[in-house]
Amino acid sequence: MTIADKLRKEGMQQGMQQALQEDILEILEIRFQSVSYSIKKQLEAISDAPALRRLLRLAVQAQSLEQFTNGMPACPHASFAGQGTRRTPHLDCGDSSPLSTP
Repeated sequence: MTIADKLRKEGMQQGMQQALQEDILEILEIRFQSVSYSIKKQLEAISDAPALRRLLRLAVQAQSLEQFTNGMPACPHASFAGQGTRRTPHLDCGDSSPLSTP
């Protein structure tokens, strides 16, 4: 893989990440009218695509904004482990507590 290919792939991944973050925020704003600055910042810090896709589904299904925030990883670097309540901790955070699921 050439350097150009690597840069292109990285750019596509960043674009997908940003699109998922924006979609999540838009859904939350439509459903719950306002989203706090801290929630926005937490979402911006999440770079794991599977975690963002899970949060997108949670944004649609959550009965309240509180239920959504309870499903967010404590560590923005954490990745979700499948569909269950387990997640993989990030070494800097050391957080591996289970997520609440709706």
